[in-house]
Amino acid sequence: MKDDTQTGTAIVPAFAATERLAMLCGLPCSLTYFAADLARDMLARVHGACEVVPLNDLSEATCQKLAEAEGRVLALGEVPDAAVADLANESSFPIIIIAQSFADAARDFMAARGAELLDTVRTMARGQVGLDALAEIPRAAVLTPGSDQLASALAERIAAALGVDADIVSPMVQERNLDRPLSEVLVETFVHEKLLPSEEVDEILLQLDSFYGLQPDGGRTKLEVPMAALLEAEAPHLPATNRIELVGPARCLTFGPYFYLPRGRWRARFTFHSTDNASINRIAFDIATDQEIKVDRTFDVDASGTFAFECEFEVHDPYSPLEFRTFLRQGSIEGTFTPLSLTLECG
Repeated sequence: MKDDTQTGTAIVPAFAATERLAMLCGLPCSLTYFAADLARDMLARVHGACEVVPLNDLSEATCQKLAEAEGRVLALGEVPDAAVADLANESSFPIIIIAQSFADAARDFMAARGAELLDTVRTMARGQVGLDALAEIPRAAVLTPGSDQLASALAERIAAALGVDADIVSPMVQERNLDRPLSEVLVETFVHEKLLPSEEVDEILLQLDSFYGLQPDGGRTKLEVPMAALLEAEAPHLPATNRIELVGPARCLTFGPYFYLPRGRWRARFTFHSTDNASINRIAFDIATDQEIKVDRTFDVDASGTFAFECEFEVHDPYSPLEFRTFLRQGSIEGTFTPLSLTLECG
């Protein structure tokens, strides 16, 4: 019989202390869901049943789902928050992390859900923050399956991480016909609309993959922010990749990108081009993260040319999104402003 007095977040540490829980995490895409289904199938064969419960936070709703779960439970983390990482660190249940290409995961997410590019990469970046925290836990098993490897190899590695015997896995491999390339099995299992070819999308994903993608050395130290991730402040909020006319009242010019940075001291370098500043235009920049404004600087621009703005700031909360904004601080009768680049470097 369940103890109905155990509600709220109190139930989670108690539940995590039992042997009923295992956790599998990965970016929200087909490979993660396939791996989770393999893990669920294995555990169900061993224990008679296994339920998958999303575990991205310790909200009351999450706790209630865990409290109501019967038998063995596989916790699925896609965008786990700091509380989940802390819980995992303080517990002893098995943790499996499916590490994969950021770009491939983003393409899969967009195809499966019809999601917009910026919404997708922000979700993926947030998910990677949680995976990084979980990967730091010594007992976590980080699996990096290649698309050309056999699906059975992934099943065997998951089984080893869960402590499931080979005599349980072998029949499952045969029944599910897993002695085939993982890429083939994924295409067969998850039917998605194909994304239309786009050089712009490919370029943005390539830039972000070099930062958020697999990092064997554990370092995420330099991010070249795609300019398309900064948006014009005026509707319809187009990517800030074109020239912005400064004529008009004081106002915000651009905002974004709402990406995530690891803890540390960061240096930002922003370059822009400006013309026709005969009467002097006041351009300002601010950076917000950790739920506060870290930098707020204003400059008088009185000539045409390319300019650079540099500053340093600290990141204490990697779960807090970064916003970089540009402003026109006073009304203007002439002038143009064109963002060129934004580089963020740690150290």
